[in-house]
Amino acid sequence: MTSTEGRQIKFGYHLAPQYGWAHSQEEAYAPYEAEPLIKVAQKAEEALIDALFRADGFSFTPDNASKFRYGSLDPLLAFSAVAAATKRIGLVATASTTFNEPYVVARQVLSLDHLSRGRAGWNAVTSFQGERAFGAEPIPDQTVRYERAEEFLQVVHGFWSSWDGDALVLDKSSGKFADPAKVKSFAFRGRFFDVEATSPLPPSPQGGPVQFQAGASAEGKQFAARFAEAIFSASPDIDHARSIYAELKSLVGAEGRDPDKFLILPGASFVLGETHEEAEEIYRGITADLDFKLGRRGVESYFGGVDLSGVDLDEPIPPHLVPADTSVLHRRRSRAELLKGVAVKPGNTLRDVIRTFLISDGGHFLTVQSYDGAADVLEEWFRTGAADGFVLSFPARGEQFDKFIEHVIPRLQDRGLYRRAYEGSTLRENLGLAS
Repeated sequence: MTSTEGRQIKFGYHLAPQYGWAHSQEEAYAPYEAEPLIKVAQKAEEALIDALFRADGFSFTPDNASKFRYGSLDPLLAFSAVAAATKRIGLVATASTTFNEPYVVARQVLSLDHLSRGRAGWNAVTSFQGERAFGAEPIPDQTVRYERAEEFLQVVHGFWSSWDGDALVLDKSSGKFADPAKVKSFAFRGRFFDVEATSPLPPSPQGGPVQFQAGASAEGKQFAARFAEAIFSASPDIDHARSIYAELKSLVGAEGRDPDKFLILPGASFVLGETHEEAEEIYRGITADLDFKLGRRGVESYFGGVDLSGVDLDEPIPPHLVPADTSVLHRRRSRAELLKGVAVKPGNTLRDVIRTFLISDGGHFLTVQSYDGAADVLEEWFRTGAADGFVLSFPARGEQFDKFIEHVIPRLQDRGLYRRAYEGSTLRENLGLAS
């Protein structure tokens, strides 16, 4: 049992309202404009959500265009617009370490941190697809991608540390902008990068962006233990989450870091109703018109490119088509392992696997609950060492986020598990990570 005395649940919200364009109650819904993002962000801020999370990817193709699943605004640019319209909520943008350069990411993320007055976070990911958009070379093996990511973060953090905290002077009488004795160059030479530069920006009001990471393969967990302050993890159930939680806290401690300053935030998706029966009815409606053709292709990709075209939706996936060892897969190993668990569960069919892939992104926790039941689930995960908080997502249909705000958050507040006011003005303060 993990002590929760003095702690409260942290919530991130996956800001992706363009996914819900078809179910919006507004007559005109513009998925590529800032206004829909801002409206949702302001609603989340009123609910005292810790941070908005924006994923990213490079896999938009004509094949998936009809369902508008992957086309989205650049996360950092989108959050620049949101920053100007919000005051307290954190803004965590995803940027790839495989398809970017450290200096560019360092400047962009720190710029967002300044524009938001200390509310930015960077979700560092190695990416697992989209390589053709950047050239003819195949995507490196996952192990190599993490080796590059380690150097990438060393360089980014080095650039961010090139200014002392009090280097910015802004003395109008002398015309002195900054103290050059407190600004230095950062140099790095490694396998992937040989660079030297000085950050063009001083530290932000929170000292620097909060470092997030998403990925729970063996490499991903070790990477998070070395560099991250918070991890977005994926667990299909509470037992799996407890195991990951204990392992990650131990890895962080082994790196000489304080495990209490490292947050583990599993993804969680809720289908909510006033009663469990109402929630079940909403869930049936959500799953009735899933694109199983698109989902089949996604499962095939997760399983290393197998051909499932000959498998009926209501039949189990034959064992020889399920990867025996997901650790040898080239792309998304941890999520493939979770999806494999669904595939090999007795009684599950290809339809069950595809449904998991489409609704819970291949392995995140998904539950159908009444409002009281949702509060019970969140409390159990938090109090029993499965999570420090959650990255929330909701099916677009049924105004699920509104229901969570109106009915579940007050229940958590009444139990003393959730704040009634932000603790500070920066993301680091609100997450309890300020020194």
